[in-house]
Amino acid sequence: MDNNQAEGELGLQIQSFNTMLIQSQQTIMKIEQIFSEIAEGLLENGGGLTINLKTRNRANGQFYDPGSGTIMQNADTAKVSLCYPGKSSQESWRFTVVHRILELIHKALSDRETVTKRSRDLTSELFKRQSVVDKYIDDIACTFQSNRESLNVIATAKGLLAGPIKVIKEDGTVVEFAGSNQAKGYPDIVTRAFLHRLSKISTIPIYGLADFDPHGIGIISTYKHGSIAMAHQNETLAASETHWLGLHSADLAEPSLSRPVTMSLTAGDRTKALSLLSKEYMGEHGKEKGWRLEVQRMLMLNRKAEIQMMNESDSSIFCEWIESKMEIAQAQNST
Repeated sequence: MDNNQAEGELGLQIQSFNTMLIQSQQTIMKIEQIFSEIAEGLLENGGGLTINLKTRNRANGQFYDPGSGTIMQNADTAKVSLCYPGKSSQESWRFTVVHRILELIHKALSDRETVTKRSRDLTSELFKRQSVVDKYIDDIACTFQSNRESLNVIATAKGLLAGPIKVIKEDGTVVEFAGSNQAKGYPDIVTRAFLHRLSKISTIPIYGLADFDPHGIGIISTYKHGSIAMAHQNETLAASETHWLGLHSADLAEPSLSRPVTMSLTAGDRTKALSLLSKEYMGEHGKEKGWRLEVQRMLMLNRKAEIQMMNESDSSIFCEWIESKMEIAQAQNST
């Protein structure tokens, strides 16, 4: 690395650090504004206490941006009011939960410390379940038009990596990984963020290999286009250049592989398939016409297949098949 490159990278690191400081201060100010309004409510005779949060999963709360190929959050997403005392004990509990999470976020930002969602403070009996913490942290991030990381709250990583990987963090710290597994199933946020970042800083092609069923396509879609639940953060999570390598319907008859055992679609599979077909990018004139055709074939044949079935007889043949699929995909992408 020459001096110009080193200076350029240092400049980017300083710029990123300054941006993080500004975001932290903005978030602290927003939280303090909420606390100030609560204090005013306490001082008023008979005044109720209210916290307003944006809702992420309501109808029309998201839209598909064809330019970026990403599911995005509407800026005017409806808000829900949490009141204390509420109309029920459940509403009062929700208010208390959100207030406590805001306190912990404020402390983490003020102290410049990072906490995980499974830290002692976020796993107390008040919250009852981990899913409660997950929901309200994401709702708060959506309300602040931010993400979890800028709240100094991070998820415990569940994703898996394969091969030697070196990561240089924003503070210059080098972290090396030498995993022997791969990401699997619907991806967690850490895995998606890592892949998104990799897609932005390198020219390494990204391929997805999944089961020939609606949920397999759903997994690839989450990597490529993002998810509805995280629409407010998909810009930093989606890897829009992801390519679906297989399994495709034609692969089920591949002569070099052992013929997979196919199964009938379940009612849940068919519901998922219809949900996929309703998405804009899976429409008749959408970006993923090939995906649409594959889903239609699943429904017509009423069959699905697991990729594991194709790897059971001879893994070396299976690996050769994957390499040939990648070569074909690379040739198609270069034209």
